[in-house]
Amino acid sequence: MNIAMVDEPVRLAYRESGQGRPVVLLHGTADDSSTWDGITWPGDWRVLTLDLRGHGRSPRPGRYALPALAADVPATLDTLGVDDFDLVGHSMGAMVGYLLAQSAGERLRRLVLVEPPPPVPADPPRDEGPRPRRALGYDWEFQSQFSAQRNAPDPAWWDGLAAITAPTLLLSGSRGSFPAATLSAMARLIPVCRHEVLDGGHMLHHDQPARFRSAVVDFLR
Repeated sequence: MNIAMVDEPVRLAYRESGQGRPVVLLHGTADDSSTWDGITWPGDWRVLTLDLRGHGRSPRPGRYALPALAADVPATLDTLGVDDFDLVGHSMGAMVGYLLAQSAGERLRRLVLVEPPPPVPADPPRDEGPRPRRALGYDWEFQSQFSAQRNAPDPAWWDGLAAITAPTLLLSGSRGSFPAATLSAMARLIPVCRHEVLDGGHMLHHDQPARFRSAVVDFLR
């Protein structure tokens, strides 16, 4: 069952800057739209940085199936009058991006996946550990649900990579979180995809902000 079809879409909180070409930015787990604050994007882009459900200022419905997170994005863009768009997703946001891309058709022009967790069982299995004692900027319940999906992803998510029609750039770090061979296999399965490895770790947009920006802007241009 496609959980996104039985879960009501959530209207996401967002920040907006610039005018022109819509570019959507999606953050990773336990993060929010502020993760992109160190990047200055071209002024002729309408940059929409979203807080995914359960994170930042967005609602916390307690239901965090990744297909539902993916469905929230176009539903929110509909309310903003955005038709076609580019998308840049980091980590969990990249997972949301490639799930959305599998059914977005021509509405999604170009896709950038930054250190995307591959849709294969995590090895070793993901364990979120104990809840931190500090105040959190996200719903802790998200962590256990995300771990379950990382440890036993729907096999259709991997097969669906072949259905992505948007030209795609996959960026991984030389010291990133996922096996290089698996990411390369992902890139080969996506019909039009370039895989670039940047010097850095999982947080590429923090480790190499200038190089990261250049790679993304050149691709989206």
